Amino acid sequence: MNIKGIIKRITNRVMGDFLLRQMEKKSSLNLYGIEVEVKPDVFNPRFFTSSKLLIEQVERLSNVKGKSSLELGCGAGVATILAAKKGMQAYASDINPEAVSGLLENATKNGVEVCVYVSDLFNDIPEQSFDYLLINPPFYPKNPIEVKDNRWFCGADFEYFKSLFPALESYTNAESIVWMTLSDDCELQVIQDIAKSTGWEFHLSETRKQIMEANYLFQLKRIN
Repeated sequence: MNIKGIIKRITNRVMGDFLLRQMEKKSSLNLYGIEVEVKPDVFNPRFFTSSKLLIEQVERLSNVKGKSSLELGCGAGVATILAAKKGMQAYASDINPEAVSGLLENATKNGVEVCVYVSDLFNDIPEQSFDYLLINPPFYPKNPIEVKDNRWFCGADFEYFKSLFPALESYTNAESIVWMTLSDDCELQVIQDIAKSTGWEFHLSETRKQIMEANYLFQLKRIN
């Protein structure tokens, strides 16, 4: 491993320990005019560029009143609340019941209505077609032990993605837009290969570079 790789590994370890400590605490934040309280052990968008990329995509949308959106694995759900404020039929899901209850409370505080499911991927979401899907997935190949571990781990054999991509067909139509954020810290080629094997391909929409990491926003499209 070269010196840059060593520095990145050390930095990621130190920052990771710091973030885990911070995310064990309840916190308040304001992003793009959305005020939320984030419960302990819920994915907190304050610390992650990946979340901000998705939120900014929703912020840019116009003329979407009456359209539908689903934030899959919503965490604090800022993007969902923002979608609702734009007049969208805003849906969200998370495997963590604390994230779901927190989003419902924050939606009320922000004066909007949202529909939220406690669900592992699409398992408990009624089959329907969404205009927009927002996905900030876990991508480290390790099996989660506790519910909160699903913020980071996608299964030792990338089970999250192997379940996700085939199910997209049932929740989208030809006009649906699917956005996914990923990092250069993940095994991007493996994830793209899984997507391709199930009929989906990645189209890069935006790259956001920081000192030690690059985050990517992709639009997923069906392979013709």
